[in-house]
Amino acid sequence: MVGDRGSAGLAGAEALDIWEPSLQLARANIATTGMHERVVLRKQSIVDLDDKEAFAVVWYPSPFLSLDIAPAAMENAYHALVPGGWLVFGLFAAQPDPLGEALMALRTVRCGGYPWKVPEVEERLLRLGFEEIETLTQSVSTLVVGRKPVKRNYYSCSCASR
Repeated sequence: MVGDRGSAGLAGAEALDIWEPSLQLARANIATTGMHERVVLRKQSIVDLDDKEAFAVVWYPSPFLSLDIAPAAMENAYHALVPGGWLVFGLFAAQPDPLGEALMALRTVRCGGYPWKVPEVEERLLRLGFEEIETLTQSVSTLVVGRKPVKRNYYSCSCASR
């Protein structure tokens, strides 16, 4: 999971991973780009994420996250977003034929994930409370995005002056 704290008052990003080789590669990439002051790496599972209203964007790399952690992971991502923040749920791109779909599903399972169908993702996001859910399809990936509702202040006006 990657979160952007940009609109939460900080100009930077945080990345969570539980696999040390990924964190080592990320550290090396950050060092070569000079972004070490703007990117924080955390060895932590999204299941254990307890940040509240901290991120403007959360990237959910579904091909690498198993179905058994999805309910907790998606709920934690929702709570970690600031009001108006976006969840970007990444999937491998849908394929045009049954063989391609079967191979994409196999690829996803081999990566540790669950081969989600777009309607399943959209339904889960809707049930969590996301709004403005859209699906963007590209050649190599499909992104399902949802926005956490913006908190609204409703003022009641009691105009007692006569």
